Amino acid sequence: MENERSLHQFIAHGALDMVEAIMWNLNANYLKVVDRYGDWFVSAFLASNGDRFLLLHDTKSDESIKQFFTDAHD
Repeated sequence: MENERSLHQFIAHGALDMVEAIMWNLNANYLKVVDRYGDWFVSAFLASNGDRFLLLHDTKSDESIKQFFTDAHD
């Protein structure tokens, strides 16, 4: 269990580099899936103040993930 938690943190932190690269090329808050590791996906959302929200998930459901990020941001 502890190894899995550490792996999840590693995946999310690794995706931050991808967020940095993508965020300058898009004019959007929701970046969709920015990285993938095995069966895990990382989606990202950028707040207007520069904060970055990451979500590690195992299924693709863009609309519900976008709604989650929007609700969390509000």
